Amino acid sequence: RWIHTHSFYADGGGTHVRDRVEYQLPFGDLRRLAGPFAVVGFEPMFRYRHRETRRRLE
Repeated sequence: RWIHTHSFYADGGGTHVRDRVEYQLPFGDLRRLAGPFAVVGFEPMFRYRHRETRRRLE
């Protein structure tokens, strides 16, 4: 399961974009072991997306 939502907030002359991700890994009890490894990939992915969004909109 993967639910990814975006929220936009006005802030003076700009806008903040917030990503929220809810996920559930498969594999029952093994997901507790796999969870930390899955999350490690999120940060670089969102850092790239935010950098590209900013570059395209500025």
